[in-house]
Order: sequence, then structure tokens, then C-alpha cells
Amino acid sequence: MFIYILLPVLFTGGPYGVFAGRDASRGLATFSLTEDAIRDEYDDLSDLNSMQMDSIREWEMQFMGKSFTPILVLR
Repeated sequence: MFIYILLPVLFTGGPYGVFAGRDASRGLATFSLTEDAIRDEYDDLSDLNSMQMDSIREWEMQFMGKSFTPILVLR
């Protein structure tokens, strides 16, 4: 599993600003742009269902095809 910490410069002030410099996995998996989708502590995502995990993988593929690189990828 890949956990992305997204570059603040790309997202601050935009619709994905809530994820700036933070783990965006849960928010992307659940299609939530609220603070509730962010965990300040380690989030193993074990409560996500298979559709949500598939969503994370789809987002990963989209990010991998872009011209920016995540600053940290945890595996």
C-alpha cells in the first residue's frame, strides 16, 4: 500500500488543501475533503472496505502519471 504525503505548494488554498503536507489516503479513498478524513496519528486504513482500497490504488495510478512526485511514499 502506498500512503502519500502531498506537496503543500501544490494544494494549499485549493480544493485539496486539506491534504497539504498530510496523509491523503483516507480522504482520497472516501472522496472526502473534510478535516474528518485526516488523521494526525498513524492510520493503517484497516477499516476501509475493498472499494475504498481500490480507490486508493486508482488515485495512486493517477498521481504516478502526473508531472509531480510525492515527497514521501510509505510502503
